Amino acid sequence: MNDLTENTRRCPKCGRVLPKSEFYPKGKGLQSWCKDCCKSHGRLRNGTTGIYRKEITDMKDLVFKGENGLALTNSLLVAEKFGKNHRDVLEAVRRMLTTAENSAVLRMFVESHYVNEQNREQPMFIMNRDGFTLLAMGFTGKRAMQFKLEYIAAFNSMEKSIRQAQEAALPPKSGAELMLMYAQQMVMQERKLLAIENKTQEQEKRLIEIEARINSTVPYTTIVGFGNRYGLRIPLEKASALGRIATNLCKRCGFEMGKVQDPRFGWVKTYPDAVLAETFQKEYKNIKF
Repeated sequence: MNDLTENTRRCPKCGRVLPKSEFYPKGKGLQSWCKDCCKSHGRLRNGTTGIYRKEITDMKDLVFKGENGLALTNSLLVAEKFGKNHRDVLEAVRRMLTTAENSAVLRMFVESHYVNEQNREQPMFIMNRDGFTLLAMGFTGKRAMQFKLEYIAAFNSMEKSIRQAQEAALPPKSGAELMLMYAQQMVMQERKLLAIENKTQEQEKRLIEIEARINSTVPYTTIVGFGNRYGLRIPLEKASALGRIATNLCKRCGFEMGKVQDPRFGWVKTYPDAVLAETFQKEYKNIKF
């Protein structure tokens, strides 16, 4: 399009001749710059804090993609969406940056500028999701929560679009690469299964050894194991009392005591069956040991 017509006009910023639909309305006429130039330089459509008031009602315009591939917003958009004076939003950000003890906060905001209607540079802040979340914590009011939810949804939508674009830009994998990736996944899965199987086998082996020590008829047995042999359920306090009796008896008679590890109680003493028989006989007179 080389010639101006009644349906076109030239943007003085970029020099392009574009349809009038590519210019924002201003009063009874149109903005002097085209939409692309306005968006690139953050130019206000009028002298207020509102930036492109006609389109900011659309959720997708709350968040934009930065040059570093991150989802971002700016203080002008935040002020417009929450109905706040832009100067107050700037002051809130500066207050956070001044009092921030954590350097991570400083990385959430970058001071920038935009060009107003009088072609004067004005300050603004660009922020990421974390910066917006921190800033919006102080916003209250009937509609503040709804605005916060809309902003979160806008960030989610933009981040999803960025991820999809990045994935689409990756070169397709060759057949050999796909086979290698699949083989690596299979190896990792087999290692996990093998580790689980080994752990299960070790646990089963340990339980078998413990049960064998507790319930076996070898000369040395635990208090609980000796009771189980005769069908007796020995409470913990009772087992402790019988253990003290058996220990004293072993010391008097010169018998050695052993130890076995129980997963419930830790290391547990074992005693010769003869000592346990005499110990239990004193307590359970009606049973022949």
